[in-house]
Amino acid sequence: GSRRTNNLELDLEKGTTVEFWLKKDGWATGSIQLEHYFHLWNSGSVLDAASENVSLRINSYGSGATPAKKTIFVNLVSGSTSININHDTGLANIADSVWRHYAITLKTSSEKTISDLYVDGVHQSHQTNANTIGAVKGWGNIVSASFDEFRYWKTERDAQQIGRFYRAQIGGGTNTDNVKYDDISNKVDLGVYFKFNEGITGDAATDATILDYSGRISNGTFVNYNSNARS
Repeated sequence: GSRRTNNLELDLEKGTTVEFWLKKDGWATGSIQLEHYFHLWNSGSVLDAASENVSLRINSYGSGATPAKKTIFVNLVSGSTSININHDTGLANIADSVWRHYAITLKTSSEKTISDLYVDGVHQSHQTNANTIGAVKGWGNIVSASFDEFRYWKTERDAQQIGRFYRAQIGGGTNTDNVKYDDISNKVDLGVYFKFNEGITGDAATDATILDYSGRISNGTFVNYNSNARS
């Protein structure tokens, strides 16, 4: 089909790409220092048992040895199958107070899962895992960091596409453009697109809404929004 059935479809036969700009000034303190950049699961409730049975998590750890603080961890779970991939960013520490662009791709190839990491448009890490999972039509979860230009793609983006567009905004409008998008060669690849540039009205209820520019009307919400959230 044209991939219009679900904004957060995860089908590794087609591939998927998660990309975003991120700036971290430090790590969370306390006993739990796991920070999720992205969490997708196949249930409407994070408390549902299914959220543990089928999910995609992209995160980092601020605790422990230095390698954890420069690594992006990818975890895919489907039933009893678990796929764990560790990407070295090549940085001394992800929390270096610098805006950087990260793109993580995943795809099934020859009965294995392959994943690539790009940092600021440059290929940084290539990893494989012998396991694979099936397709998931999911929901998204909250993220914890300073973000900009967050895009979820229902396909694997290649090095040229990531390198060309990581600094540029991209078009949306995939919900109604039947001329440009079809079921054959021009599929709806862009699932969610948050630009975080709506401006500030002064009304917290309005300003906490993050508009989805993919054309799919999947607006997000700032959790624990305050007046400094968009600064």
